[in-house]
Amino acid sequence: MRSVLPIAQKGYRRMQSQESHINTETARIETDERHVVVRFGGETIAESRRAIRVTETGHPPVFYIVPEDVRVELLEAIEQQTECPHKGIAHYYNITLDDGRRAEAAAWCYPEPKADFEAIQHGIAFYPARVDATVDGHQVGPEEDPYYGGWIIDEQSPDENAP
Repeated sequence: MRSVLPIAQKGYRRMQSQESHINTETARIETDERHVVVRFGGETIAESRRAIRVTETGHPPVFYIVPEDVRVELLEAIEQQTECPHKGIAHYYNITLDDGRRAEAAAWCYPEPKADFEAIQHGIAFYPARVDATVDGHQVGPEEDPYYGGWIIDEQSPDENAP
């Protein structure tokens, strides 16, 4: 039986109620109304026009999608956690389809982010190397370092991928 996501069990702050953009010393955080779609194995896992885009210094942006716009029943909590000195502790999830196909550690979220990153609380981010993602129909690719989950969006200006 699958583990239930913490986000499905408890409330969270609505991201859209946050500032439209926040600048910290290390990141720019802003709402993004473009059409973000995440698919795995031909199935839509997430679809949103209210993602939170986080661009950290030296990395392409990461899109955090509100849980209501994610098929959380397909996410399986795993033991993996990492700690970011700026955002806090990230919890990871496999994507598991009904037919058994699985993307290992393909998604993560910050259930209790640090103060400057409250806007991403419970938002779900996806590694573009492990899923198929688009932003307004433009294909998303992964950044070079597989540890980071930055989204490189095809056909955008070079400065779109930097803060």
